[in-house]
Amino acid sequence: MTAPTHIAFSLSTALLFGAEGPAVLGLAAGGALLPDIDHPQSAIGRVFFFFSIPLNKYFGHRGFIHSFILWLPLTILGYFFFKPGLYLGMGALSHCLLDCLNISGVALLHPVTEKIFVLASQRYRIGTGSRQEFILMVAIGFIGWGGGYIGSQGGIRTMLQAF
Repeated sequence: MTAPTHIAFSLSTALLFGAEGPAVLGLAAGGALLPDIDHPQSAIGRVFFFFSIPLNKYFGHRGFIHSFILWLPLTILGYFFFKPGLYLGMGALSHCLLDCLNISGVALLHPVTEKIFVLASQRYRIGTGSRQEFILMVAIGFIGWGGGYIGSQGGIRTMLQAF
């Protein structure tokens, strides 16, 4: 998936879980780009090439940097001790999960197992930069917009009571 799709998915997820404020949403969006730092041609890899090139050389793309084992502890520690870590970790976890829809899948438990995880059969996997990815990004954007609106109105319960 491309950077805009990862950002849209991360923001939609954050809004649906009640995230508020530009700082929180910015951290979630930044976290959504972090796992691709192991690819020198990615949006974040081109900016931080001095990290990206060595990471790609030692770990490859979609290896340990795309693993839940790396990002889940950051998310848990962030929840209890350092809130920015929570939002960065949630964005990174959303990235890894969304990459499971790609044609090649992701090794989500990389140091433990090399097994590739995918969320759909071969027929329904999405190629990076394809028309299907664009449609998915737009759909996710509408979900995020709706989630943000629902959150701003007091949540689903308040909207149902008003209805």
